[in-house]
Amino acid sequence: MKLPIALTPLLGRARELEETTRLLDAARLLTITGAGGSGKTRLALELAHRVRDRFEDVVWVDLAPLSDPDLIAQQIIDAMGIRELAAEDVLRVVIDAVRDRSMLFVLDNCEHLVHASAVVAEEILRSCANTSMVTTTREALGVRGEQTWLVPPLSTEDAVQLFTERARLVSPAFVADETLVAQICTRLDGIPLAIELAAARVKVLSLAEIAARLDDAFRLLSAGSRTLPRHRTIRETIDWSYRLLLADEQVLLRRLAVFGTSFSLDAAEAVCGDIDVLTHLAALVDKSLVLSEQARYRLLDTVRQFAAEKLDEADERGSLVERHARYFLDLVEELEPRLFAGAVDPAALAIIDQEIGNIRAVFDRGVGGQTELRLLYALHWYWFARGHFHEARRRMTTALARASSGSDPNSGSDPIVLARAKVAATNAAVWQGDWGSLRPMIDEAVAALRMGSDPNSGSDP
Repeated sequence: MKLPIALTPLLGRARELEETTRLLDAARLLTITGAGGSGKTRLALELAHRVRDRFEDVVWVDLAPLSDPDLIAQQIIDAMGIRELAAEDVLRVVIDAVRDRSMLFVLDNCEHLVHASAVVAEEILRSCANTSMVTTTREALGVRGEQTWLVPPLSTEDAVQLFTERARLVSPAFVADETLVAQICTRLDGIPLAIELAAARVKVLSLAEIAARLDDAFRLLSAGSRTLPRHRTIRETIDWSYRLLLADEQVLLRRLAVFGTSFSLDAAEAVCGDIDVLTHLAALVDKSLVLSEQARYRLLDTVRQFAAEKLDEADERGSLVERHARYFLDLVEELEPRLFAGAVDPAALAIIDQEIGNIRAVFDRGVGGQTELRLLYALHWYWFARGHFHEARRRMTTALARASSGSDPNSGSDPIVLARAKVAATNAAVWQGDWGSLRPMIDEAVAALRMGSDPNSGSDP
């Protein structure tokens, strides 16, 4: 088919267009990868328009409607406008038609037919020396000579511009509060589709209301193009990708939702359990559903929301939350001696700095019991080193009130664990100069420690 004509201008991708144009000059196969809604198709379309004068013809081939990999060559023939032939080797018909011509093919939405797309792409490029190709997909095709390029999130400036322009399409009088718009765009990870769908809500919601509802992004962003059903919502965009995963890849993706922020491979293997985490995590990175950043991994916020819902549907949340809490409790308790009484080891602090989002998630989920009390004690010198006195007091007060009231059925009967948590709370009160609350807490803690066998109690049992 001839190149589609975009109904709206491409905003905020000038640098990306320059980079992809340069890469296409250097390689005959350029694969544009990225998560659903990141703008792969839109960027490929703009790139094709930009370079079209360099080729005799540009052919746009949308593979999204196909489910049969054997129909890819037929889809190309249809896009080229070649009448249906009775040839047994349809791909050979394509090759014969373009062998001596300067052509650019754009194969859009290859992810569900990635292997077959790779075979077709390699055969065409190997047989047609003057042909180039751009593909869009979640993962590389794996073809020799392939240049891959990951679509980055929009910069804050470009995201604000996109939001503002799209908002004015539905509400011409819209005036942007750039600070609030920037917060919304950041919350949406700079994903163009998410930003456009959020901007469409300014007709019925204020910016503050949009920002307040982003915790339920899927319900908020529920109105999309009626002529693009697969991209009607963020949920549908991600669900389409999810349904293409192998069964164990689906399992891993939903389990990764338990992490409060980025995570390490070790953490993923310990928490996500009885599957080949390394292999499937690599696959999820390749398929743009997990981001890899300097030996750390994370889910986009919208992907995490989706995965969390799948986790609930599988009735796995309870066990995953427990394993997540246990892993980070063990980590902090192992590091605690290196932070004891303010004798700060910078390396230990750095490790906790990386994991503090996950550790906070343990508290925020109200895991309670011995786990929460032990974590309070193990972490309190970290809070001291970082000057997080308010957070320390708030979390200690909440946990100790729950444990002391008996409202937590998981608090157990170990007086030493409770006493050590009270020691931590006493220290936190000292840091804030709250002398009035010290004496009762000290008395309770010392009494319990002397009755037990805690090695840090300062006395023999």
